Amino acid sequence: MQMSTDPNPKRPKRRIQRNWHKFVAGLLSALFPGLGHIYLGLYIKGLTFIFLLLLDLTALFYFSSIGIQINIPLIILLSLVIPVIYFINIYDVLQLADWVLMKKRRSQAAGETNEDSSILRPGIGFMGWERGISFGMLLIFGGSLMVLFVQKPRWLELYLAQFGLYAVGAALVIAGLLLLNRELILSLSFKKRRMNKSVSSYLKIRIGRYTASILLMVVGILLIIDKVYQTEYVFSLINYWPFILVIWGIEFIIAFLLNQVLIPKAKRISHYRFRPDFKGILSASVLVCCIFIVTQQDHYAHLWNRVSLNLSAASLDYSEAADNQIEKETISIPVEMETGAVVVENVNGDIRINRGDVESIIVKTIAWVDQVEPVEAQAVADASKVNVQDGKTIQIATEPQGYGSESKRQPRMNMTITIPDDRRFDLQVITSNGSVYLDRPEAISSIHVESGNGKIYIHNAIGDVHAKTLNGNISVADVIGSAVLSTNRGDLRAEEVTGSADLTTLVGRIQASDIVGDITGSTRNGNITVNEPVAKLSIETLNGAVQVHSKQIGGDWDIYSAVGDILLVIPEAGDYEVSGSSTYGNLNVELPYTIENRMITGVSGTGEYKVHVEGNSDVTIQRSTIEDGTMGETTDTNRTNQMLQ
Repeated sequence: MQMSTDPNPKRPKRRIQRNWHKFVAGLLSALFPGLGHIYLGLYIKGLTFIFLLLLDLTALFYFSSIGIQINIPLIILLSLVIPVIYFINIYDVLQLADWVLMKKRRSQAAGETNEDSSILRPGIGFMGWERGISFGMLLIFGGSLMVLFVQKPRWLELYLAQFGLYAVGAALVIAGLLLLNRELILSLSFKKRRMNKSVSSYLKIRIGRYTASILLMVVGILLIIDKVYQTEYVFSLINYWPFILVIWGIEFIIAFLLNQVLIPKAKRISHYRFRPDFKGILSASVLVCCIFIVTQQDHYAHLWNRVSLNLSAASLDYSEAADNQIEKETISIPVEMETGAVVVENVNGDIRINRGDVESIIVKTIAWVDQVEPVEAQAVADASKVNVQDGKTIQIATEPQGYGSESKRQPRMNMTITIPDDRRFDLQVITSNGSVYLDRPEAISSIHVESGNGKIYIHNAIGDVHAKTLNGNISVADVIGSAVLSTNRGDLRAEEVTGSADLTTLVGRIQASDIVGDITGSTRNGNITVNEPVAKLSIETLNGAVQVHSKQIGGDWDIYSAVGDILLVIPEAGDYEVSGSSTYGNLNVELPYTIENRMITGVSGTGEYKVHVEGNSDVTIQRSTIEDGTMGETTDTNRTNQMLQ
């Protein structure tokens, strides 16, 4: 009988067992992240995957249910995190399965118990995670976030809206500083070991970690600056991203000089190789891109503003102000000395806020229930509530009772809110379907108004005004502060604003007059009229005419119209330089400027300010007179009355 030459006849059986354990681990990881790691004995790492998935899901549910302030790019990114966790989880468990099983067999062969032997490889990346306090810190911090996401406190939404960018910017700066500090410590440690000649003759030098640290810190600082000074430096990064390659190259040269050229020959490393740190650069770049997409979503409003309302409201049907009118009980809200903000939320209905001779905040609500009989309408109105919460931030929110087919139709609840005339509050007013009227609002710092479908009118306001609607006109007048207005379909008008004015619409006219600060206007389809700008002016339209009337020029002007005539009425005296061009239209100038090669050039006074005009249709520059200014003001007033009507 022939004897077997295999020194270990149980090897095929062990191979089958190993493959079986690997299959089971992969299958469990595919069913739910983390189960495969737990099956292999990597309990902390398995629990980490489970915890991260639960944290992502709670964040996804929270940010998709916070009203019309929902950030669609953030929702998309949070949704993409789920398949990413699944992929990393399966890939990681398959990579570790063979090694873990082999380690267990060797430990058993050596007579060691599982409790006394570590299944961790000495150089593996998660050794510190398994043995340190990082997992405990993750549970504390992440668990606290999950509690907040589930409870949905109102102050959290306010904090994210007002200080979210500060927190993200500070986190990026701190992360960059930590990475930079880590690399500096490693570099100093390497230098010390080289002085003691305890370094191997062969060395891999990673290039890119300093670049990644600098990238994180720069973006974090720019986020904070943009929030504080209302600038757009982060958005301008889209034009300067190649500087990452420049900084990467500078790091390469500095590393070469420090490790070879500036080191005496006796202490140089005989064999070294520069290795690009693609992992660090790629991770930092992906993180920055995600933050850019989330924080700069307003610049791409035409892509997802249509779905920026509450996702749960997409299938709702709204009652009109018809058929059954029911006046609800008047609510009186006491005002404390420390009260500094008022938040008003409505699902369907107009919101009117004015000031009056009252000591408390008075809320009057009229409910409209259409398409039903009076008895049912009364029941729907009685079941619809106005929830109130007092304190430092007074919260007023409607809770309508759905009716009709599948209870999707929402009654219309028009609210009239009277604020004490001797108090000032920051205002945040939100309605999914309805108009907003603010008469003489006085804020401590700012006024935020949003409507999914309806016009916004703000008059005699104190504080910085931020108004946004998806479908409707916006008009602000007599504002002591700045004004930021945005709509998808509707006209914008700003009149007598002491600060800057930023006006953006996709389809609609833009009218601005008597703005003390800088003026920025943009529309894709509509005319732009500006009367008496005194500072910087930057306006553009893709399809529409542009008219600017001014008796003085006190800042740089940049005017563009792709399809539409441009008319400038400017003073002959001043300190400015004019440059203009038209591709296909005529050039008409009343002032002593030069027209050559379809370009207009001219200088008045010292030429301190630059007036740049560019278009494809007729460009006309006329001399400004007092009569022109009066005519422009009369025309603007008539247009204002028409728009308000």
